[in-house]
Amino acid sequence: MSISTPSLTLRSIFARAVAAAGLDRTVPITAGLTASSKALAIAGWARSRPGVTVVITPSDTDAEQLAADIRFFYAGLEAASDAAIEQAVLHLPALQVDPYRGMTPHFRVSAARGRALHGAISGSARIIVASAAAMLPRMSSPERMRAASIELRVGSEIEPLQLADLLVDGGFTREDPVDEHGAFAVRGGIVDVFPATALEPVRVQAARQMAPAPVERPVPQQAPAQQAAPQPAAAVRANEQRPQAPADDLFAGVEDSDRFEIPAFLRRQAKTGS
Repeated sequence: MSISTPSLTLRSIFARAVAAAGLDRTVPITAGLTASSKALAIAGWARSRPGVTVVITPSDTDAEQLAADIRFFYAGLEAASDAAIEQAVLHLPALQVDPYRGMTPHFRVSAARGRALHGAISGSARIIVASAAAMLPRMSSPERMRAASIELRVGSEIEPLQLADLLVDGGFTREDPVDEHGAFAVRGGIVDVFPATALEPVRVQAARQMAPAPVERPVPQQAPAQQAAPQPAAAVRANEQRPQAPADDLFAGVEDSDRFEIPAFLRRQAKTGS
């Protein structure tokens, strides 16, 4: 039985009953309680103390029934939602297989055990109900459980391949399509996984990273072509005003006998300066 919206009246009744019976105080032995009284006593005792309370029963059937009764009273005392109660009160089932035959337990059983153990090491669970048979197998160390578990939230950062490695380490199998519990598939940045406690597969999609904007780099300017520096006006005027050599100076050092070999029109052009 679950309580979606616990009333203040029911919460007050449970609190007075726990206080009147002295169930919120530590006593060496408490005996003579009915099944429902045991559940109320465990819920009241766990609320008054920090940490995790472990309750051991003779069989798995007793453990499952006691866990359901504890959830009812714990929800009334805490006025919490069903989701919070399901996380606070957990059932640790037995493997239900012969350990000497090498058989693998059912995936739902392994998932329920992993959830209870993870709740114990993380502190999210307040009460764990287990049978004596469930406590016999050797369990993983808290460090191993933390390394093989992950909590995904909106905004969590994890690579798809890293998530796939964690799922394989936790006993999931890679299948496509994902239509059975304990299966997962990776398609690029999308991971489909079917948890044991879920009714439908869950899709984890990585945020698409935007490509960085192109960096504008300055274009190197080509060096301007070298041009001849203009001559000063004074140098131009000096060249224009430079006196030309007379015609006779053009033939200075030339023998007279050789002058007659120079064409006459050249001599006339030299004399006229044209």
